[in-house]
Amino acid sequence: MGRIAKIAYYMKKYLIIWTIISILLAVPTGLYTPYISRLSRGQYATLISTLAIMTILPSMILLKSEEIRKVSRMYKEVALALFLCDIFSPILAILFSQLLNDVHIKIGFVVSNLVPASSASLGYVMLAQGNIELATLLIIILVALSFLVMPSYLSLCASLTNIKLPLISVLKSLALVLLLPLVVGQLIRFFLLKKKSKEFIEKNLKPLLSIITMSSMLVLIFFLIARKSVIIVNKFIIAIEILASQSVIMLLIILLIGFLCKIAKIEEREKRSIAFISITKNESIAAAIAVSNLGVKAALPAALIPSIQPVIAILYLNHLIREKQ
Repeated sequence: MGRIAKIAYYMKKYLIIWTIISILLAVPTGLYTPYISRLSRGQYATLISTLAIMTILPSMILLKSEEIRKVSRMYKEVALALFLCDIFSPILAILFSQLLNDVHIKIGFVVSNLVPASSASLGYVMLAQGNIELATLLIIILVALSFLVMPSYLSLCASLTNIKLPLISVLKSLALVLLLPLVVGQLIRFFLLKKKSKEFIEKNLKPLLSIITMSSMLVLIFFLIARKSVIIVNKFIIAIEILASQSVIMLLIILLIGFLCKIAKIEEREKRSIAFISITKNESIAAAIAVSNLGVKAALPAALIPSIQPVIAILYLNHLIREKQ
């Protein structure tokens, strides 16, 4: 194993620890370093969007869209995943958001549960021996539907909370931090497949791209937490409520998946793909949309959820491994 591959391996293996360290460093930095708080909203939004793109673009290069033809007729599996991601999960998020007092954090929490998974979620699918091709197809479909789903739910939330939400601006943010990285990433992938090979991408390029993705995510979390460290310290209970609510939502989705897959007679490999695509979200997208359109406070859920999301996913993965044994 080369040096870059080793770095990528240990970053991924201890990602939860690195995330917690990033949060712990960000809190005192935000409290005692005035520079971050002095950034204008426009400057800060640009910084967060740039970091979000740096997080998302490498994973989009690794997305194996050329393999989805194999699973293009898995209609009931796709239908179940869409129900869980675009109906069940958002409704749960709206209900649980009512437990949060701040109206901007409420909408930010909903945004965090509306965003699709990324190719990083494929890592869980692979470890669980799920259907990688199905998971890839689901990500692409969910990304495409985001342009309809997210504005619809956010319009509903805005009407319930009397917040003026610039939907055109939301669509622009989606295009910038989601569609653009997807298109550019896939163009780069097709170029590399033509000029190099799939083996080059997987063995030579993947470790480096993984490091860029994880590093960008950790820096993104750092700046999100640092900007709102005063709120986290003074209203620590809000952070606990966000993490507890997200944990319950993920557990409810896992329970429902098991029940519905039995009814629909969906095979175990496909069930595992649906599960990890449904419970893992790309919070970098949520952070960029929240900061650009709702303000820094709304990005607090997107900053905190990455510290609990992999914990639940790994616990579920360990359960699946033990169940198989």
